[in-house]
This record gives sequence, structure tokens and C-alpha cells, in this order.
Amino acid sequence: MGISQRVAKNTFFLYGKIVITSVCLIFSTRYILQGLGVEDFGVFNLTCSTIGLLAFLNESMTAATQRFLSYTEGEGNTDKSIRIFNSSYLVHISIALFIALVFILLKPVVLGDYLIIPQNRLEAAQSIYYFTTLTTAMSMMTVPYNAVLVAHENMLYYSIMGSLDGVLKLVAAVVLIYISADKLILYGFFLFIIGLINFIICRVYCSKKYKECKVSFRTYVDFKIIREMFSFALWQLTYSASSIISLQGMGLILNSFFGTIMNAAQGVSKQVCGQLMTLSGTMMNALNPVIVKYAGAKNQSGMIHAVMAGSKLAYFLAIVVALPILFELPYLLHLWLTEVPDYAIMFCRYEVIQQVIASFTVALVTMITGKGDIRSFQLFSSLTYILRLPLIYILLRFFVNPEFAYWVTTVAVIVLCIGRVYYAHIKCELPVVQFLTMVIAPCVAVSVLVCLALSVIVISFEPSFTRLIVSVVISTVTFIAATYFIALRKDEKLMVRAAFMNVRQRLKNIVSQ
Repeated sequence: MGISQRVAKNTFFLYGKIVITSVCLIFSTRYILQGLGVEDFGVFNLTCSTIGLLAFLNESMTAATQRFLSYTEGEGNTDKSIRIFNSSYLVHISIALFIALVFILLKPVVLGDYLIIPQNRLEAAQSIYYFTTLTTAMSMMTVPYNAVLVAHENMLYYSIMGSLDGVLKLVAAVVLIYISADKLILYGFFLFIIGLINFIICRVYCSKKYKECKVSFRTYVDFKIIREMFSFALWQLTYSASSIISLQGMGLILNSFFGTIMNAAQGVSKQVCGQLMTLSGTMMNALNPVIVKYAGAKNQSGMIHAVMAGSKLAYFLAIVVALPILFELPYLLHLWLTEVPDYAIMFCRYEVIQQVIASFTVALVTMITGKGDIRSFQLFSSLTYILRLPLIYILLRFFVNPEFAYWVTTVAVIVLCIGRVYYAHIKCELPVVQFLTMVIAPCVAVSVLVCLALSVIVISFEPSFTRLIVSVVISTVTFIAATYFIALRKDEKLMVRAAFMNVRQRLKNIVSQ
């Protein structure tokens, strides 16, 4: 199976997981609130959010484990894969036990001094605190097994497990309505059991299917690999921390100059942008192991080809949704929200544009991190995020206009993208001219044509639901036609035709039966 077909198949599985888990999340939130009540729901979220601060640490270790396993998979070195898995598993077990111990010891401080919890629910909060700590530890111990699934591109099973997790949480939420026991304690117990089931199934499945999941710490743990993984994770952590500080810091600066109205507008823009990021991010989850395995196999041409295809696909997945949103944003926000915060429309447009620009280079990040030497690249990326804050503060001191903050962040995104291209060139030998002509130029041409089509619709019709539907249909048709005739290479067009003929033949067979 070719690169594009593998990525398309795995992306389909991952999107299926997103649809299932999103539907489950929508309904489970409703049933949890109904079952727990407002006060207990608040206690649950407050307690979980304290332990949830460790999410960025877990993400960094996950990225390190997936990178090392995918790279070694590309090398075809089974013995090294076993050593990496065992080393990673030992690290995750150690971190999980350490975190569990620390949070259990800190429980009197967290629940007694840090969090404000009603006295009559303190005992229940202590129980949910213990269950959440254990569930978080269990989740960390599952990371190496999930990394093995990703390295082997087994997105079907990975998606099934993610979907099962969402379904079980929905079932737990429904059960709360019909049980008269202390529902907050019971729900915490349910989440722990779900995490335990997930861990056991993952461990049994991976141990039977993949050779590298043979656990023997005494034989296979390699402390050199552990040091390398910690070094990689540290630089990933630096980048993650800087992006969080930049995001939260910008909110604080806007608040200090303009009050909470700006935070409301920023919150709306982040939600819109977050959904857009899911589209290209999901596809990259399917493409990432392919790129890293090419890096491990020292297959330069295969890696460059995967990055070129991935960059175009990530951009197209972003604009097919982003451009109609940009043109119909005022109507969409008024349709979605009862009252649209001031500046929300402007902030949303800047956020969407920044996300579209960044989508050009998401595949380059995977290629750079796949090589392993990320110190200078992550330093550059972290500084690009952090230096936004003093620039925003200085501009707002002299020009009291919140739009200036987004001017700075937009320029910072452009600088970040240029830096990614530069580091991809010097570390991975990315052919820059080829990237510009085969990725950037056709993508820009497609965007211009879609924007022209949307401009004609917006000028010709008054804002309405009918215009929204027309905009989506016309922009989609224009996008498909422009992509096929302008952006796709000859071999990619042949692949699209073959896929179309295959689907048509299957539909004919279904109808004839």
C-alpha cells in the first residue's frame, strides 16, 4: 500500500474515533451533570484539573516514546525496539508511581488549603482525588503500548480503543442517573475501572502481537536510551511550556489593559481554532509514524515525498473548512452564540488565518523531530512563543488597540514557519525551492480561487442560512476542482481516479446485490 493510501486509511480510522468520542463526550457531559448535580460536577472538575496540570508532561513523554519506537521501526532493528520499549515502560512506571506518591502525600495541602470545597463534600472529594490520581498513573503506564500501536501504524486498533474508552465513559455517565449511592465517589471509581480495562486490553493485545512488547527489565533496560529519551522529552517539554505560557500570558495582558471582555472574545476564538486544528492534527497523527520510520530507514527521498504530500494535505484539510468560516464568521457566531462578545469576530479571523499559515509546516516539524537533534530547533520555537509577550505589552502600552496583539502573534507564526523551513533544510536537507513550487505555490493558487468564489457569494447575497449553505457548496466544489487541476501531480491524479473508480465499483456491487 502506498504512502497516500496508508495515510488516508489511517486518517479515516482516526476521524471515526473523533466522531464517536465527540458524540459520547457531548452526551456524557449532559448525563454527568444530570447525575452529579452542579455542585458535585464542580467538585469533580476542580479536583481533576489539579492533577490534569501534568498533562503536558505526559504529552512530552508520549512524543519521545513514539519518536524512538517509530525511528527504530524504520531501522528494522527488533532488538533495539525491545530495549526502547522496556526502557520506556520502566520510565513510565517510575513516573506514574512517583506522581501517585507525590499527589497522595500532597493531598492534605491540595484539598485542605489550595482548593475551596464545601465541607460536606470533602470526603467525596478525597475519594475522587485518589481515583483520579490512580487513573492518571494507569494512563501513563498505557503510553508505551499506545506508542507501539502508532509506530506500527495500527490506527484501527488504536481508534477502537479510543472509541471504547468514550463509550464506556458514556455508559458510566448514564448509570449515574439510576444509582442512589454517592455518585461522585462512584463516578471516580468507574473512571478508574475504565482506565484499568484500557491498560489490560492494550497490554494483552500488544504483548501477543508485537515482539518488542516482551517485558524483561533486567535483560532489556538500556540506561543510555533512557538518557536520550529524557533529553528529547525535556526539549519537547520546553516547547510545550513556552506555548502554554505564551497563550495564558497573552490572556493576562489583554485582561490587564481591557478587562474580561477580551478574555471572553479570546475564549471563543480558541474554541473555533481548536476544532480547526483537529482536522489537520488528526491527519498528522496518521502521517507522523510514516515520516519518522523513513528517517530511521535513512530513506531521504521517501521522507521528503511523505513531507511534501503531508504538507499539502494538512493545508487543504485546514482551508476546506477555514475559508468558509472566515467569510461567514459573523453569521456563524450569531447562530452559535446568543450574545457574541466584542472583538470575538476579529480575534477568530486572526486565529483561523494563523492556523492556516501554520498548517503549511506541521509535517516539517515531524521531520525535524524525527531526526532526533531538536535542541536548537526547540529553542528557536520556544523563544518565538515567549518573545511575543513583551512585544504585545509594549505595543499595547503605546497603542491601546487589542488588534495589535494579534498582529504580533500573526507575524510570530510567519517567523515560526520560516524557521521550520530553515531547520528542515539544514537538518533534513529539505529542497526549499521544490517545497515552494510543489507545496506553497499550488496551495496559494487554490486558496485564491476559493476566496474569489466566496467573495462573489458574500457580495451577491445578504447573510442568511441559505447563503451559508451556498457558500459551503460553492467553496467545496471550487476547492475540489482547483485542487485536482492545479495542486495535484500526475501520479496523485492517477491515484485519485483509481480510488474513485474503486468506490464506484463497490457501490455498483452493493446495488446489484
